[in-house]
Amino acid sequence: MKSITPVNILLIIAVVVLYILHFTGKGESTTENGGDIYYVNIDTLSEKLIFFKEKQKELEQKELAADQNLREKSIALEKEITAYQRRAQGGYMTPKQMQAEEQKLGAKQQALMAERDSVATMLMMESQAINDKFMKKLRKEIDGFHKLSNAKLILAYSDQSNILHADKGMDITKKIIEKMNTED
Repeated sequence: MKSITPVNILLIIAVVVLYILHFTGKGESTTENGGDIYYVNIDTLSEKLIFFKEKQKELEQKELAADQNLREKSIALEKEITAYQRRAQGGYMTPKQMQAEEQKLGAKQQALMAERDSVATMLMMESQAINDKFMKKLRKEIDGFHKLSNAKLILAYSDQSNILHADKGMDITKKIIEKMNTED
């Protein structure tokens, strides 16, 4: 049989204290009425905020249009390359003409890749701007809530966060959504 060490004694005392505090209701300072700690569910915010949904939809439409445009340009370039290959294999071009055509097609291909990179960068920057504006609005609302509630800590909660469990009484997401949606 194992002997009881000082560490085990401390652990047992800690568990007993936590048990007593939890079941007697003493030590609870994190309720919605006058609590110290709250959280905002970021996943719910992104799903329910009108501003965010509209901006995301606009961005998705721009992405689709850009993809379509680049796809059409790519198909047109492929057709040019195929036509060049037929002419070259059929003996309809001199070596000098073939070299010039290859350079022209290579330049078009590089321009298409540069345009693809440019569009991707532009969309990424626009997405970042949307996220920055979202976070600015969120911080403004969180600051307002903090002033009214005197909260000591407001956490961001999501499915990917390190918070494994949070009491629903600490959730201020609905209040924040209502406030942010009325400001738009």
